[in-house]
Amino acid sequence: MITRTLVALVCAGLLLLSGGRSHAADPPAAETPAPAASSDARDIDVEALREQMRKIGEIIREAIQSATEDAADSANGGLGGLAPKSNEHNVRAIYGPDGPTVRSVKALLDYRLVLLGNPRLKAGQVYEKDGWIVTEVVTAKEEALVARYLVNKTSGSWVPQR
Repeated sequence: MITRTLVALVCAGLLLLSGGRSHAADPPAAETPAPAASSDARDIDVEALREQMRKIGEIIREAIQSATEDAADSANGGLGGLAPKSNEHNVRAIYGPDGPTVRSVKALLDYRLVLLGNPRLKAGQVYEKDGWIVTEVVTAKEEALVARYLVNKTSGSWVPQR
């Protein structure tokens, strides 16, 4: 740091002594300050900024929608947002190649209850009725009904019933 300062002072002194006629006393490139950030509005990529703002808006909307769905599920006695959110694109990824079946829904419910971490809850009956799969969450001791879901066999979506 001291060496750089001395070099700059020596160069400035040489420049003064020469009356500004020589360029040999220019400070080294390392001492040249970086250009200041431009405040000129013409340098801003408005389209890129607009695209970034659009993406941020989508992320915020998705987060709000997800939080609203989770709150509605919890209010309906649901699994605290642990019921899978599925759509046509990921039904096979969630349930396997056959889509929602009694067996895959039971396995998924057992897994979700383990994630929930409440040892007083367990999967109850899981059966097919009127084109839907009905699944129940019950208490571990008395097997009292806590929640009932209808699972759409096409979309894989869970609809709370109780």
